[in-house]
Amino acid sequence: MTASEFDVEGCFGPEGRLSEQVADYRPRQEQHAMAAAVWDALEQEHALAVEAGTGVGKTLAYLMPVLASGHKTLIATATRHLQDQLFQKDLPDACAALGRQVQACVLKGRANYLCLHRYRTYAHDDFFGKSKHAPALNAWAKNTETGDLAELDFPEGDALVPAITSTAENCLGKDCGDLKECFVMRARERARSAGIVIANHHLFAADLVMREDALGECLPAFEALVFDEAHKLRQALEQSWSRRVSTAKIAQFCNDAEKFAKSGAQEDLRALIVHVRSVRQALKQVIERTYAELAEERKARIRRIPPPAPFKAWLEPLLEALADLRGDFKAFEGEDAMLENLDAQCGRLLEALGDWPKDEPGWCEYLCFTEYSARKRFLSQGFSLHQTPLDISAAFAEARARYPARWVYTSATLSVGGHFDFFKQKLGLDPDTASLLLHSPFFFQDQAVLYLPQGLPNPNQPGYTEAMLQSVLPLLEALQGRTLLLFTSLQAMRKAREWLAAKQLDCEILMQGDAPRWRLLERFAKDGANMALLGSMGFWEGVDIRGPALSCVVIDKIPFENHTDLLHQARREAIREGGGDPFAQWQLPHAALLLKQGVGRLLRSEADQGIAVIADPRMVTKGYGEVLRDSLPDLTVRKDLAPVLRFAQDMAA
Repeated sequence: MTASEFDVEGCFGPEGRLSEQVADYRPRQEQHAMAAAVWDALEQEHALAVEAGTGVGKTLAYLMPVLASGHKTLIATATRHLQDQLFQKDLPDACAALGRQVQACVLKGRANYLCLHRYRTYAHDDFFGKSKHAPALNAWAKNTETGDLAELDFPEGDALVPAITSTAENCLGKDCGDLKECFVMRARERARSAGIVIANHHLFAADLVMREDALGECLPAFEALVFDEAHKLRQALEQSWSRRVSTAKIAQFCNDAEKFAKSGAQEDLRALIVHVRSVRQALKQVIERTYAELAEERKARIRRIPPPAPFKAWLEPLLEALADLRGDFKAFEGEDAMLENLDAQCGRLLEALGDWPKDEPGWCEYLCFTEYSARKRFLSQGFSLHQTPLDISAAFAEARARYPARWVYTSATLSVGGHFDFFKQKLGLDPDTASLLLHSPFFFQDQAVLYLPQGLPNPNQPGYTEAMLQSVLPLLEALQGRTLLLFTSLQAMRKAREWLAAKQLDCEILMQGDAPRWRLLERFAKDGANMALLGSMGFWEGVDIRGPALSCVVIDKIPFENHTDLLHQARREAIREGGGDPFAQWQLPHAALLLKQGVGRLLRSEADQGIAVIADPRMVTKGYGEVLRDSLPDLTVRKDLAPVLRFAQDMAA
């Protein structure tokens, strides 16, 4: 079969099926080309990487061929939000256009589903009853058919989440008394019978590593795999192949063990509580010592840092307390499924902590600080220990052999300077893997301007943030907000908030952290004509605001990785030891993709207009600036403020 046998024109043409089904549908040559290439990859059984610029309509460009092929397909996205959008809107549109029904389901990781066993175990605890979310949770739990916490819009990071969801470690599996009602099992059963399963990158990556857990197989077998937002797939794979143990996990284990001990009728079983509290105390000491020793590093907001020199010695009392607790568990071996599970968890914690840190070639070991809700029974502060592979390309290449060859990777940001080499190398794809670069159908030269301010100091010099803001202040005043300001560091973002507040602009200044991300974006999309929004790296992608609410995107610096970050240091050193150039092979292409993501927030529809500002003077003064500019859409470049200001005034009018 060839691409010509799929009626691409009949689907995507001016009078095609999509024009009848989708309101305001406009045929696009780029979408047509992508659909044909995807069909060819599915029928000829080969891999395909497609960069589809904003406005191409890549979702329907892969959905229509997937439906027409009839192959059982996994579609993996980067976020749960996109999973829901695919299932609720895009897939129904595609099915209606083709006149074809397909059984489809959304499958998420187990942390997204209510665990009935854990919910019933903790539902009467004091900390549970004091939560402001408990009443809504209790009412929802009685009626939900899916157990998906997204139905409740449950806030991520809430202290209740570990108590009402399971992990691969603490799941009782087939020994659970609530197995017949288990929402995770039900979701997996739906996936086994579905023709299309919509998952996320992290679930797919976890399945590659585990293959199955206490409930059996995570994902069924597939004939084809499509990865949307494929630029984020490598990160998900790295996390799944990493080894990780966190103070939060140890604390939750203690909560479960103490809860079980208190529920037991035997006096000997209740004696477990003494050793559980010893574990808690030892854990508290490790956290306090680590926080005190690394106080300056925490203030600097470094994400990944080496552990303190005496860290191994600090772990000894914790290891001893866990060993004593496990001895208690062994005394009751075989008496209860929950007890056996706690024993297994304790053993895994002992192994993970006892084996960490160790020097292993090709891996990086580091510590990350994290903050937790200061609620009873939960840590108010903590950290996690990681061992991460520096290169997952060989492991992923080996894992792909388990599946058929139909793999489609697509995103708006896969290429650097028009080439896919960086993307292919980091995933271990064959250099000859088919690729297709489709530029946005938008008229960027007419719709937008790229402003590169002149005369700014080096970004590393004191006062750079203030000088950068001064250079864009006239645009903020002319637009009266309507601006998304993206920063490469939290420190610069906070400094900008203070500086802008002092200027008393005729617009409201919102900043990441003022409210949940989704709520900030919802408010900005509605009232952006009166506000400026400041965000760090979490806002560089996934912001899809159409219309005049977002008319300007300001980027403070080229998003080079933090040179003090331990994992990045290790990657650079590994490339250097292999005879390569870390800047050319890693830092520059990585920054180019992030920069493309940031600028991509500006134009989200054919009617949008806007100004992109990259304030970093290195875009012009350094030779690599040309590589970065070539990776961006073909915007009209301006280095003088006057024409940019006129453009802003015209938009405001």
